[in-house]
Amino acid sequence: MVPFLKKLSEVKEERHVVAGHALIRSLPGCKKQDLHTDYYTIRSHSRMLNVTLPYTVVVALEDNSTFYIIDEKISLPRGRCIILRGNVAHSSSEYEVDNIRYHIYMDVADEHVAQEGTHVHWL
Repeated sequence: MVPFLKKLSEVKEERHVVAGHALIRSLPGCKKQDLHTDYYTIRSHSRMLNVTLPYTVVVALEDNSTFYIIDEKISLPRGRCIILRGNVAHSSSEYEVDNIRYHIYMDVADEHVAQEGTHVHWL
């Protein structure tokens, strides 16, 4: 993970700060999580141009990691990641086996704050 975090630091926008990390675990038999965003901004539901936005990075630590972006089910192989703009609606998938993912929250300095409770969830 250290090389990944170093690379993330190199490519992020200057105003981005790593605001939090979380291991999110889904237990066998858990249901699909409710659709949500990790950040709410005043601009969340309108067109956004030329603005620095917060991001959530999801890294698959195990095989068969899946989640939804709106209604589309996304599969992430172990070791791969996806970077979501903070206002993108998504949800954790249903799981038949234990699954752990690593999340990194990229805030924008002095502008956005992660919603309470987004850093650790045991589903």
